[in-house]
Order: sequence, then C-alpha cells, then structure tokens
Amino acid sequence: MNKNIPIIGFSCVLFGVLFTNTMMERTPTNNHSWDELYATPKNIQQLQDRLEEKLISEQMDSKYLSVNELFETTTEKSLELRLDKLTKSITTSEIPSENELRVFFESQKEEYRGASTITLQQVVYTINARGGNSISAAQKALLHSESITPRGDEAGLPTHFTDISSLKLDKILGESATQAIINLARYSRELPCWGGPIISSYGAHLVCVKQFKLGEIPPFPEVRTQVLNDWRYEVSSEKDLP
Repeated sequence: MNKNIPIIGFSCVLFGVLFTNTMMERTPTNNHSWDELYATPKNIQQLQDRLEEKLISEQMDSKYLSVNELFETTTEKSLELRLDKLTKSITTSEIPSENELRVFFESQKEEYRGASTITLQQVVYTINARGGNSISAAQKALLHSESITPRGDEAGLPTHFTDISSLKLDKILGESATQAIINLARYSRELPCWGGPIISSYGAHLVCVKQFKLGEIPPFPEVRTQVLNDWRYEVSSEKDLP
C-alpha cells in the first residue's frame, strides 16, 4: 500500500476547506451590495492604473506588423474604454430619479438598439494590395458596378454573409464598418447593390445587401440597469471636466 495516500487525501481535504472559506468570504451577503464589497477606491484605482500602464505601453510601441495586429489592438482599446466606463459608473454614488433615467433613455435610445441581421455579398480593395489607392479603386469599381460586377482583392474574408448578426459582423469587420453598412441599408430607398465604399482596417469594401432587418429598441424596464450605469458614467465624466 502506498504510504503517500493518507498525505494526499489530507491535502485534498485541506484544499477543499480553504477554497470553500475563500468563496464564502467573497460572496456578497444580504446586508452588503456588490458596490460596497468590491467598488472600493483601492480596487478601482488598481484597475485604472493597469489600464493606464497598458495604454502608455501601446502608445510607446505604435508600430504594427500587419493589418490584423492593428485590428486586434483597436479591439483591445475598445474593450479598455468600456471597462473604464464601467469603473466610473460604479464609483458614482448619485442616484437619479426614475424620471431622470427615463429622459436619459429617450435621449439615447439608439445606443440600446438590439443587433440587426444582414445578408450581403462583399468585395474588398485591400490596403495590403493597393496601399493608399484602395478607396479610389473601390470608387472606380462602384461607378461601373451596374454593368460589371466588382471583383476586389483577396482579403482572407468571406465574400458572402447570410443572416449574420451585426454583433458578429463587428468582430470581423470592426464596429465602424458594420455601423456604416447598417446605415447604408437603413437609410437607402432600396437595399444597396452595390454600395460603399465602406472603410475597415482591411481596406475599402463594396457591399451588395440582399436582406436587412434592423434591430429593435427594447422597452425601458428591460435595460434599466444598463441605463443607470450609462447615466452614472455621464455624471462622472462631467465632473472630470475642468
């Protein structure tokens, strides 16, 4: 019989006890809110310090080896800005009235619109292939698109998307490019085929939108918590202004 088995068994039990105690200490009680337990100035300052260090580091090293690296870095900065928004909102102690929240929601309704769905075909005139001439090449192709189907360059991207969520398209093309496609489809008298150019980190896109369903704005009660956080962020940002 292995003499180490009792020792191993005792270690496992000890680990289980310590893990359970740790989780119990970190679980909010009924008498304490999440803000009281975790949104302390010390914890928030640590988060903000880490963000600042990361941003400074990226600014000092602003050379990107590829378009993909630039896209990934842009996505990271977008996430950092969202985290900064969250940290500011949870450190604001002011509580708005219900009417103030509803007025804020009405003024910012588009921010809470749900994901749209799109079916489209695209071609890309890439920066890798054409450098600074990618936009002019797309514009030239668009002029002749009624008689000649645009061809574009190899971009390593799908040429067709079927019923894709705008949230998924964000991750592929970037938020600004996706929003430009949504606006093009939403405000055109007819679904554009072809339309653009749409600019992304890959280059200039021409799109043929075949189906489009605009996302819906949810009722205020469904997004009240998010509205409250956004309101707090606005209040905190206004206080930061000189």
